[in-house]
Amino acid sequence: MILETLLLIGGGAVIYKLLGGSDIPEEPGVYMFIDRDGDVVYVGRTDNLKRRYGQHTKGPISVSSFRKTLYQYHGWTEEEITQYIKSLRFKYEVIHDDDERMRREKELIQRHYPLYNKHYNILDDYLFDDEL
Repeated sequence: MILETLLLIGGGAVIYKLLGGSDIPEEPGVYMFIDRDGDVVYVGRTDNLKRRYGQHTKGPISVSSFRKTLYQYHGWTEEEITQYIKSLRFKYEVIHDDDERMRREKELIQRHYPLYNKHYNILDDYLFDDEL
């Protein structure tokens, strides 16, 4: 799996860096899984990127909404889900502020309209949010 990070620096500058799975920080942020065609297939937010990445790539279906959606959508086994997720790129942004994390997640979902966020029907909460 290819991992990328986006670090937000003052003034909105962004730094890209390729990482290994063990290099994911235990920091809050927003993340995306991207397929081989460059399509964003899932967007999420978390208070611990490293833990959440582990839940998505190795955890049981019950602790990962992404894994649960893949199971519901395709009927795949846990092993098939793991293989699929490991074929994806993982891209994330470290964002400490809760409100900013939520805003950024909404923005990414609206911009990319990820397949597995759509299937889980969470877009209704994002597309018609009066706070935006």
